[in-house]
Amino acid sequence: MAGALTLGGITGYCTGATVRVFGRGASILFGITFIGLQTASYYGFVTVHWEKIEEAFLKNADLDGDGAVDETDLNIWVKRGHTLITHNFTLGGFAAGFLAGLRRG
Repeated sequence: MAGALTLGGITGYCTGATVRVFGRGASILFGITFIGLQTASYYGFVTVHWEKIEEAFLKNADLDGDGAVDETDLNIWVKRGHTLITHNFTLGGFAAGFLAGLRRG
């Protein structure tokens, strides 16, 4: 049992650290993309149809179908992620390791 707890803690920490690093990178990439699009639009190189982008975003992110992306949708995403990560895996210590990895990783 102690081996499973240790394995859960280590894999949780590594997963949390990975989520932190990739989350930071994704945020930077998103910001650079937005600034680039806005700059190109400002100078007349492209026309950005933000209403179409918002429509596509809502179609994919509004999981409960209420027309808004809110806490309920986030909870659904978290539950799906939890199901994916914990599939066929002993969870002992994973959650604590994951939170430690997010915080310190």
